[in-house]
Amino acid sequence: ASREWSQFSQLSAYITEGKQVQRLLGEFGATHLFPEILYDFMLNKRYGLGNEISAEQIDIASFTAAAQFCQDNRFFYDGPKINNTNWRQWAADTAATHCLLLIERGGIFYLDQAIPQQPEIRGLFTAGNCMNMELTMADVEQRQPISMSVKYRTERYGGNAPSESVNPSYGLFPEPKERIVYHRDWGQGVTESLDMSEYCTSEQHALKAARFIIGARRLADHTVKISTTYEALTSSIAPGDFIKVALDYTHYNQFINGAVTGDGQLVSSTSLSDGDHEIVYWTGDKDAEVTEGTLTVSDSGKTASPAGVVFTVKTSEILTRTYRIDSITPSEDGYEIEAVHAPLLSDGTLQLYAEWSNDDYWVET
Repeated sequence: ASREWSQFSQLSAYITEGKQVQRLLGEFGATHLFPEILYDFMLNKRYGLGNEISAEQIDIASFTAAAQFCQDNRFFYDGPKINNTNWRQWAADTAATHCLLLIERGGIFYLDQAIPQQPEIRGLFTAGNCMNMELTMADVEQRQPISMSVKYRTERYGGNAPSESVNPSYGLFPEPKERIVYHRDWGQGVTESLDMSEYCTSEQHALKAARFIIGARRLADHTVKISTTYEALTSSIAPGDFIKVALDYTHYNQFINGAVTGDGQLVSSTSLSDGDHEIVYWTGDKDAEVTEGTLTVSDSGKTASPAGVVFTVKTSEILTRTYRIDSITPSEDGYEIEAVHAPLLSDGTLQLYAEWSNDDYWVET
């Protein structure tokens, strides 16, 4: 038999030490932290983007904080950089499975935590500094509960246990694993797949990634689009920042309704104080339309006008919600800001973080 091969149909190799890089959390050496791998790839001129991206275009503080976050949570990247793919898409998708967001702000790349425990609020938008505000509900499919089938791998040493295998000839053999995850309150729903087996060798990492993706979809039930002027934008905000939006909210109170008889006598399910009340009413005529108007109550709540109507009381209040900015686009008159709903608990904790970090919210099989 010949000692030479003319071709390989498939070649596999296991790299025990990993790529040598200038680490963000230490000296030059091997790493399996995704932020350090991405940072090296973006600046390396031989096999990365170093001819297109300079060090000044990367926020090293956010990348370092992201590396520490991965280290603290034991989120490790034990796999190759996938070739022949759009690097931004690869980086954004992989960052999401590490509970991170890759964001470009003013030509600078940031790698932020996707689920900060108590996010800083960078702005407040009300009717006073908005020209227009639109709410859009997520698609029906996006609001349906899902289960996540998350794939990862474990690695088995050939022969003895890893701590006893000192002979490199033993090698490592990947064994595919899979877990099903869903939110206990949201329900199971349709099962979707998340394949992390190229780089994830930790069950806990895989489960936390699935929790994040499910939780983010569950809570991001709507978006807001804000039109504001240049002058009204008093603080510096950027994609990824958290803002509060105060909306005038009107609803109709089903527990405060009634009728005014033809002679002006008030009959109501709940006592109404003297004065004016905003209502929606109907006269009862065949061709009459439901109309908004004012009910004037008098005589200690015994009489009211207009007479001969049935009504329900309108209630208005200011509803303040928290959003995370998705994009900011210059317009002719100012800026268009699009943001995704990111609710907070009463103590300022991001609800997504509170649920992601609490085992009680999850079923994992």
